[in-house]
Amino acid sequence: MSAPTRLADRPATPAGLPRLTLRSTAVLVCVLYTLLTVTSSSLALLRGIETDTHLHLLARFAITVVGVGCVSVYGLLYRRLRRAPATSAAVASYAVAMASVLAVTWALGRIEPLHPDAYRDIALNFTTIYLGVAAALLTASRWRRRHASSP
Repeated sequence: MSAPTRLADRPATPAGLPRLTLRSTAVLVCVLYTLLTVTSSSLALLRGIETDTHLHLLARFAITVVGVGCVSVYGLLYRRLRRAPATSAAVASYAVAMASVLAVTWALGRIEPLHPDAYRDIALNFTTIYLGVAAALLTASRWRRRHASSP
């Protein structure tokens, strides 16, 4: 009899999403922050922008932490609202995350002047990343459930 594999372990939440520990949260924040920074820097260099402020880098980090935190909020809401559809928890966590992102943007606007389209840009960028991460988590969740029930 072989030892059970990680894929055969039962999912930590009914949605099949793993619970975020402090370590996995930190890893996810670091990976997403790195991907976002490399992408943003590459696009800026292609447009001829060769500088980026330290405040902007710290703001990107704060937004990334909020985004990863929204995954935890989703898991919490999904467990609390068991009779509600999973989309209710997703919409509620998105609303909390978007409110937090806009609050961070507003706070940064008190330190340094914002671009006139800053709120629109952050809403579009965050929503795009949110949808991408949600699609990836949904795909991973379905894959885990399918392979956990396989013999």
